[in-house]
Amino acid sequence: MPAITIIEENPESFFPLAISPIFYIFGIMNKIPTAFLLVVFKPIVVLLLGQILTIRHL
Repeated sequence: MPAITIIEENPESFFPLAISPIFYIFGIMNKIPTAFLLVVFKPIVVLLLGQILTIRHL
């Protein structure tokens, strides 16, 4: 749920970052198994959200 708050509070900077990878992932999803995407992208997303939230709290 934190991502929704970030988008609502700061849409200009967050939307391009969020939408581009989403379309890219949908584009390659037919070629790469979904399980592989989850293994690769979930840790990255968690780390990015953690960094964003940490920066916002400082």
